Amino acid sequence: MRLVAMHTLTDKLPDVTPDGDVVLLGYDTETGMRSGAVNGMVAEIDGMIAEYERQYPDFNAILTGGDAPFFAARIKK
Repeated sequence: MRLVAMHTLTDKLPDVTPDGDVVLLGYDTETGMRSGAVNGMVAEIDGMIAEYERQYPDFNAILTGGDAPFFAARIKK
């Protein structure tokens, strides 16, 4: 959804898919957009898990949904 929003809500950003290089610092527009979308989502997931663990020591996180395999290899926990 983030990549779709960047494309549809701007005049000139390309339509980028999540498939491809996911690097920390993009080397062109496509990898920059993908980096922001994917790494941003990973940071949000990691941050939420860390906060839940802080407040609830016995907390377990379960990753679900169609993109779960894509993100499972990228999140810390």
